[in-house]
Amino acid sequence: SKSVSVTIYHGVNAVEPPPSTSASEINQWKAHHVIFNHPHIGTEDAALHSRFLSHFLYIASRHWMRPGGGVLHLTLVKGQYERWNCNQAAMRHDLVLLERNLFLAPPDGGHYQHRRHQTGKSFASRANGGSETFTFGRRTDTGKYIATRLPWLDSAAKAAIQEFPCPHCEKTFREERSQKSHVKAVHDPSNKRKRVEALPCLECHALDIVRVFPHEQALHDHIRAKHTSLHSHIQPDWAKEKTA
Repeated sequence: SKSVSVTIYHGVNAVEPPPSTSASEINQWKAHHVIFNHPHIGTEDAALHSRFLSHFLYIASRHWMRPGGGVLHLTLVKGQYERWNCNQAAMRHDLVLLERNLFLAPPDGGHYQHRRHQTGKSFASRANGGSETFTFGRRTDTGKYIATRLPWLDSAAKAAIQEFPCPHCEKTFREERSQKSHVKAVHDPSNKRKRVEALPCLECHALDIVRVFPHEQALHDHIRAKHTSLHSHIQPDWAKEKTA
C-alpha cells in the first residue's frame, strides 16, 4: 500500500485571499479540494447572497483552488442555487459545474456537526436531505480535475451513515441529540411551550416584514438569532455599507 499525506485546514476565511506574501507561502494554501458548506450572511436577502457568492467564487478560483485541477465543493440548501444566481456567477468567473449531488456530511466519526454560527443550535433539520453539494472546476482545467465529487458521496458511505428515527413519527435524524430535542419539543406532553394563535416579531414589523411564531420560545429564538445575535456584526464590507 502507498502512504498518502493529507493536510486539512478548518475555519479558513475563504472570502479573502490567503494571509501570505511570498509566492511559496501562497502556493502552500492552494488546495485540491475547497469545501464551503451552507454559507449565509445572517439575513434573508437573495440579492446580498448573490453578490456574496459571486465574490467568494472569484476569490476561490483566483486564490484557493490549486492550478491544474483544483475543485470547489459548495453546499447550499435546496433552492438557494437558483435564487442566488449561482450558475451565472460561476460562468462570470470561468467556472463550470461538474456535479450536483445531495449533501452528505463526511463520515468522520462525529467531528462534523450541523450548527448555526449565530445561535449554536442544530442545522441538521434543514441540511438532512434538504441540501445539495455543487462541485465546480475551472474551465481551463478541463480534463485535469482532481475529482468531480467528494470521496464519501457513494452508496456505501450513505448506507454507513447512522440515523436516529423518532419513535413517535416517521422523522429521522443524523444526530441523537437532534432526535431527543425533537421528541421533547413535539411529542413530550409536559413541554411548557404552549401554542398560541400567532406571536409577531415587532423588530421585523418595523422593517415592514411579517414574521409570526407559534409560541414564545420560537419567537425568542428568532429574535436572538436575527436581531440580537452576538455575531451579527460578521458581514462583508459592502453589507455594512448598505446597513449603515
